[in-house]
Amino acid sequence: MNNITTAISALVLSALAALPSAVFAAGPSSGVVYSGDLQFNLGYGEEIAANEADQKLTAEGQTNLLNDGFKLVLPLDSMGTNTSTATLDPALMGAMGLSAEFVSADISQNFQPLAVGLSHTSLEANYLGDQFLSLKQWSPHLTGFIGENVSVRTDYTQSQKSLGGRPGRDANVDSLGANISWFINGAKAYFSLGAKYDTEDAVDPEHDFNANTIKLKLAKHFPFMTRSGIIKLGASYEQRLYKNGISELGEPREEGRTRYQAELELPLTQQLQLIVNAEFADHESNFAEAENTKYVTGAELNFSF
Repeated sequence: MNNITTAISALVLSALAALPSAVFAAGPSSGVVYSGDLQFNLGYGEEIAANEADQKLTAEGQTNLLNDGFKLVLPLDSMGTNTSTATLDPALMGAMGLSAEFVSADISQNFQPLAVGLSHTSLEANYLGDQFLSLKQWSPHLTGFIGENVSVRTDYTQSQKSLGGRPGRDANVDSLGANISWFINGAKAYFSLGAKYDTEDAVDPEHDFNANTIKLKLAKHFPFMTRSGIIKLGASYEQRLYKNGISELGEPREEGRTRYQAELELPLTQQLQLIVNAEFADHESNFAEAENTKYVTGAELNFSF
């Protein structure tokens, strides 16, 4: 497996094991609560591009329902209305000769009605002992509510990525994003609409591009046995325009990337949860070698305590 794009699919979506993580919360009235979860993941996928790793590793704002790892909440006043939150998610994953060290941190402050925060993500991935991806991100973000049922989030992300053995693909990426979510029937369902603009500056000018992306997401709780399951459906379209021509085309490269995602969360017991997911993506391009269709399926078993 010498294809970097295939390797990243196994790394991000087909990790056979993840180390335990824990969640800690402190509040002025509840004392300290300790909890954690143990995860086992199994999946299969083809052709997941390395530059999509950040989409798999970063949170999707207020509507993100998964927050594994180490979390510390410190109240700043006696009422606990203003808090600072720090989250640290360490993971060491291995599959098919792949290994990765992934750390993310987020610090936020609630100034009601707005919350201001700063996130950092770092990923170091190796294949058969050689580095093939290094990714570092910084992202200030702003979140607020409009009324009781609408959440709005904006963010700026600065990324630095390096691909081992392909120095021309090393790049700095600047991104601007916005997301609005409507919560229906309390938090039992929500619909999310997001947009993002990316500009990538690579070592080799051939890989410089601008991209516009629009995303849709729907999540809904439903009765399952004596508990509540969750179904999530998502779709996105990215229009990418490369800034410079390539010799094979004699003109700038253009791409359209469509993606569909589905995820089902099923609580088997109070502590045990099964997550099944699937993804299909299609890449169209005026450069024939860049066109491809890809799919990913996976299952995850979480044990909380």
